[in-house]
Amino acid sequence: MDTRPVPVRARESGIGSASSIVPRESYAHTAGRTQESCTALRPARRNAAILLLLAFLCLFVWPASAQGPVERVELTEVDARAFPVMTLRFRALDAAGRHVPELQRAQVMIQDGETRINDPDDPNPRTAESLLEEAAPLTVHFVVETGISLDDRSWTAAREIIRNFGGWMGEGNTHVAVSLVQGSELVPLIEPTTDANAIANMAHEANPSQGSLAVAMPALTGLLDDMQREAPGQAQAIVFLTRQLESNIGYNTLVARSTELGIPIYTFLLRPSLRPQVAGSNGGTPTPPPLDELVRDLANDTRGQFVLMDDNAATNMRGAFDDLARRGQQYSIVYRVGDNQSGTRTVTLTLPGAAGPVSDSSSYDFAVQPLRVTIDSPTTGAIIDRPAPAEGEAALADPIRVHATVDFGENPARRVLSADLLANGAVVATLDQDQLLGQVNSDIVPLDLFWDMADRIAAEEMAYTLAVRVVDELGESGISESVGVTVRIAPGTTILVDGTPVVVTATPGAPQPTATPIPCFSPSPLCERVERPIRANPVAAISLLVALLALLLAALMWINRGKAPVQRLTQSVQRGIDRLTNRYRRTEVRAYLELLAGDGDVGHRYEIYGDTPIGRSRQNAELLFQQETENSPISRLHCTITDEEDHFMLRDEDSANGTFLNGERLTPVVTYRLKDGDVIELARVERGGVRLRFELATVEDTLPPPNMGYTFVDGQLGGRPDGSPPAADGQGESRF
Repeated sequence: MDTRPVPVRARESGIGSASSIVPRESYAHTAGRTQESCTALRPARRNAAILLLLAFLCLFVWPASAQGPVERVELTEVDARAFPVMTLRFRALDAAGRHVPELQRAQVMIQDGETRINDPDDPNPRTAESLLEEAAPLTVHFVVETGISLDDRSWTAAREIIRNFGGWMGEGNTHVAVSLVQGSELVPLIEPTTDANAIANMAHEANPSQGSLAVAMPALTGLLDDMQREAPGQAQAIVFLTRQLESNIGYNTLVARSTELGIPIYTFLLRPSLRPQVAGSNGGTPTPPPLDELVRDLANDTRGQFVLMDDNAATNMRGAFDDLARRGQQYSIVYRVGDNQSGTRTVTLTLPGAAGPVSDSSSYDFAVQPLRVTIDSPTTGAIIDRPAPAEGEAALADPIRVHATVDFGENPARRVLSADLLANGAVVATLDQDQLLGQVNSDIVPLDLFWDMADRIAAEEMAYTLAVRVVDELGESGISESVGVTVRIAPGTTILVDGTPVVVTATPGAPQPTATPIPCFSPSPLCERVERPIRANPVAAISLLVALLALLLAALMWINRGKAPVQRLTQSVQRGIDRLTNRYRRTEVRAYLELLAGDGDVGHRYEIYGDTPIGRSRQNAELLFQQETENSPISRLHCTITDEEDHFMLRDEDSANGTFLNGERLTPVVTYRLKDGDVIELARVERGGVRLRFELATVEDTLPPPNMGYTFVDGQLGGRPDGSPPAADGQGESRF
């Protein structure tokens, strides 16, 4: 039971203004005046037996009168995000539009596509997994009539009622809005909110009365239309507060529209009593009858509640608030679909009603994707070694494990009902429904199947084709692609006996294996420590030797890293790695070298795509100058331009005639940063060298032309886009 204290003002001087605390009780324990009537029946002087009897009668009479049977059901949400697990939310309402509590799961019948839930006529009955009552979205719109009759005391009472509801509603799905009737217009004061603090701040609002006649009925009719448009099918209610209804224009239209939309109107008369209708005249002019009774009739005609701010205002207010709570309740039911029908699915929910079954329908779209089964282990071509079984055993001691996964694509994971392992088309292992129910649902379901090979225990080598077949809860089946493996059942293996490797030979059925020591050809100490371990595991010995040699070579290169031969060796190794890994498959131009002077076509621009060695030897360089010139001042590998992603570097490769950057000779094997427009000389031009200008590529230059690309073919850059070698004359579609 929710027993949060709700502040409600008690009556003082005609209209409530003094503080009191009224507990918010569950709607199941609130009966308005019916329960109070039972309490009032107690006489002053009765014996204990009669008092207990009366209490017993009140306990049973009150709940029966508080709630009627189901007259209408409304589906509010169809949640198919976890299909085939479905969640429906619905409202079960009585004739007054109030929530009907304590429905039983077996009372809810569902037809979803071809799946029937809780249907007693179904030969294969399926039941819902759960049925829960929960808070539903509820919008309560308070409307205060601010005509000529609204005085400060009445405005204070109206604010206190709204503030008390703000404290009562707590947090969650209840939205509260406040508007004022000024003339015939509806003026928003507080937009729909779940913030109780915003409601509490109404204490600072001054009396908004304009001193003009208020015509509330047409304004309330327009509000009904707005509420239906903004939240169709949602639980909603209007709470109308007035001190004196000033006009009855549009009453019948308002009642008809409220009944049609199912949005009740609760009315609060900010007076301690009803003024009866009287006939009379004032100087010959008929006196209009008071409209206080019409305020009460409005609540009754729209299936709301009427509250008079008299001595019982706090109790009546609590009753009205709890009645609103009954409207803000709904059910959620969870079930599993059992068919694989794709497309638009229609779901119908049916409840037993007062005059027969009542139902509501909706539809949703869902595409059931076929499941995909994949064997992850073992892989195709695998050789699986298994020792023969020991004496008296009928299966291999170490069964073969096959790991597979089931992928449902974009669908949520479904239950897997069965999984079979097939070897050469025959079922050799099975997982049934009981073994699979414990799996955790995820997008991909893992499966482990074990083949004990009980029918294959003799020493032999055989090839098998493995596959996994799966059936899920919707009847969808899938089978994996076949995986070819070789299984070897060996009579023996190599083991260590007192640190000595021995070959164990065994025949199925033999009680003990025979150990044959490996012979030695070296002296005894060397044999035990070196020879026998190497001969027992030659692969490991060779791998260790290669690792030691590589480590030694790396140490020597590190010690001599600054020397030119080592630099050239390192660069050659790097270029070889680049060629093997196709590092130069880059297709966008990164920079240019424009020929300014020297042997060649002056003005020609050479494209730079990445790291670029420059020289006159095809074996050492990629950008070539004076390749056929004898006694060229350009070295075989003269210099290298390296691409550092965000900039370029230039390094002289210990050339005979030097590399010059903007007229300054570079120190060999030292890198220098290049800038756009730098001038590079390979030897002096006066001695037969070449002069180049370095230019960075623009954004337009980096866009690769259509159907063009470069690959590394036969140890050279400049292959055609299709991967074929360059032209035989060397003048074809080369990089430079």
